[in-house]
Amino acid sequence: MFKKTIAVVSSLAISLGGVWLASPAHAGQLDVAGAKLSWEDQTFYEPVGCSRFTLNYENGAEGKIFKLEYSITSRFGDQVARDSVVGIDAGLSGTFNPQICSNRLRDGLGPYTVTLRIEDYAGSSREASSPLTFLSRNDESQAAAQNSSSSSAGQSKFVRCIKKSNFKQKRYKGKWAKRDRCPKGWIKITI
Repeated sequence: MFKKTIAVVSSLAISLGGVWLASPAHAGQLDVAGAKLSWEDQTFYEPVGCSRFTLNYENGAEGKIFKLEYSITSRFGDQVARDSVVGIDAGLSGTFNPQICSNRLRDGLGPYTVTLRIEDYAGSSREASSPLTFLSRNDESQAAAQNSSSSSAGQSKFVRCIKKSNFKQKRYKGKWAKRDRCPKGWIKITI
């Protein structure tokens, strides 16, 4: 019994140890056949005039990709930002730094749709999409009021966290889920 307990605790510590050794998890990520697009949601504040944002891409596929393209669109399909790169070798990564102006955000803070589309040399293409909501620069009470109205519309959002000191897992709702992060001493788990 003691050996089984040690084995379970050891394997848990090894698997969770990678959480601290790995680079910080991005709040938003798309993966299409190994090609990845990622961004940190906490950096997407509503633009004042025009602001620059960062999206990271990586070709994690085995072969070369002819074209990797992303777009951010409103709920009506209006284009907010778009860019592409052609001829990406396997293992190559880079960044997009779109300038987004406040007059392009016709849906307010969102949500908007981020789409990653890849095309191979045979002419076939694949894509995936994810929501993106800009953060308010106003006081938190205003942002909380907006988030509570959207969460009361049937969404029960939570964030899953693990405590650094004892590996205890917990699901947080409320302000932590709205901010998509964990309290101090906890690490966000993405599954």
